[in-house]
Amino acid sequence: MINIDIGRYHSSISKEFSVIKDRVRLLIGNSHWGEEGRYKEVILMNYLKKHLPSNLSVGTGFIMKYGDNESISTQIDLIIYENNCPIIFNEGDFVIVHPRNVVGVIEVKSKFRSNLFKDVLVKAEAINGLVNRQIFNGIFYYDYEGNIDFSEGSNLENVIKEESRGLVNHIAIGESLFIKHWPEGNPEINNQRPSTSVYRINDLSFSYFLSNLIEITHKLSRSETGELTDIEWFLYPVEGTKEARRINNIVIE
Repeated sequence: MINIDIGRYHSSISKEFSVIKDRVRLLIGNSHWGEEGRYKEVILMNYLKKHLPSNLSVGTGFIMKYGDNESISTQIDLIIYENNCPIIFNEGDFVIVHPRNVVGVIEVKSKFRSNLFKDVLVKAEAINGLVNRQIFNGIFYYDYEGNIDFSEGSNLENVIKEESRGLVNHIAIGESLFIKHWPEGNPEINNQRPSTSVYRINDLSFSYFLSNLIEITHKLSRSETGELTDIEWFLYPVEGTKEARRINNIVIE
């Protein structure tokens, strides 16, 4: 009998991210914070390059729309895009793509700070206005500062209630805090209104963020390989117990 431990495998992903990011800190200390931030984007980019299907690519750059309403995004840390459609500009990992190519975007942050969460959320949600359809829109925080409180009545809950339209649909905060938006309500509870659930899943936040990204971008792309139901056991190792770890479910009006 094969001894498979998917839970430990996924928790090792979070530990791997933490180990790699700390190596740069050990070498450069506090001297080049900007370069450390860029390196963290590269760590995540390299992981995605290994795990995304071959019809999807990942880069950093801009989304450009031309026509009656010409517009261009601010620079986006990571763009997941279909590479079987024409690309406006591509040089190494730097790309400029049309909204039709885009299936996912990620804002990468070194550290979650409660007082800056509103600004980060609003900026990330604005990207959907350019793409004008549902995509994977995530914020990936490697670490956090101080106490994080998303409980009922907290300031952070109010930020989500007042500023979120559910366009940012996945957030990882450190190794254990994971946030997911349910556009039709959380299916695990008696709620059919759009809502955002906050979970504390020890050592699995990064893994759940990445598994959701892989599944959603696969569905949004022009892939012909169908649903991923046959590997959900691998993508979501605690799916049966995740709701028991829910901190809050925030209804989005």
